[in-house]
Amino acid sequence: MQAWAIVWQKVRANWLLILQVLLALGAAVLLYQTLTGAKLAAAAAELRNIAQSPRAWLLLGAVLILAPINWALEAAKWKALLPPSIPLSYSRAFQAVLSGIGVSLWMPMRTGDFIGRAAWLCPADRVAGAALSMVGSLAQLAISLMSGVLAIAWHLADTAFPVPPMALLMLALVLAAIIGAVYLLAPRAQAWLPVKWQLQSIDGLTHHQQLSALGLAAIRYAVFASQFILILWALGAGQSYGLLLIYVSIFFFVKLNFASIKIQNGSFCACANGFVQISKGFISII
Repeated sequence: MQAWAIVWQKVRANWLLILQVLLALGAAVLLYQTLTGAKLAAAAAELRNIAQSPRAWLLLGAVLILAPINWALEAAKWKALLPPSIPLSYSRAFQAVLSGIGVSLWMPMRTGDFIGRAAWLCPADRVAGAALSMVGSLAQLAISLMSGVLAIAWHLADTAFPVPPMALLMLALVLAAIIGAVYLLAPRAQAWLPVKWQLQSIDGLTHHQQLSALGLAAIRYAVFASQFILILWALGAGQSYGLLLIYVSIFFFVKLNFASIKIQNGSFCACANGFVQISKGFISII
């Protein structure tokens, strides 16, 4: 019994490390199950084609370099929303974001993202940390919506759409402003909820914190959109960065929860064949 007690004590002391190891093993199993049989053969064929192009390797290398920048911006965004009463260093915030990405790989609706981050906080701060992480996701959603609205208006203004281009752009700016206002007011909307459902951590958010998170979300959007464009170039797209940015923004707007690619989480696609097929289809559209 004493030996079991010692083992249990060590498990409790190192539970976070054990969780990280289990997540790594789970991700490896998921990758193996995804890339088997015909999918693995098709992915291997596509990768062989890419491997013959030095330019493609340079582009994919740039995508990998941008990945930690993406995660770092996400960590900074979350930390900007945390109140001073929740002490969390930037390095631990960065590790928490990585843990959230690992957990969300095999949990539905990205709920693992909030759980993985909360695990790095003190038990008393976990609910608040998870709630503020949701506010950060709301900021990212707002930027995706605003960018999509502006991209759609810009695209229509450049076509024979029967509305004056200036009117389209003005309408897009108004819609973007409305989306931004909804984001700023959303945390205050919990005042309409029953008291037992209200979260004090969200109620104490300042507009300065929200605007800081929104700005970081915009920078992060530019980073992962650039990652997507670099991958499209590696797969053979020949359009300019500006044109691809418009269509990528529309693509994100239409398919905000792009679970098969996970590019918005900064993670490189494990389902290589699925990504290649979707990307080729996207290239053929544009």
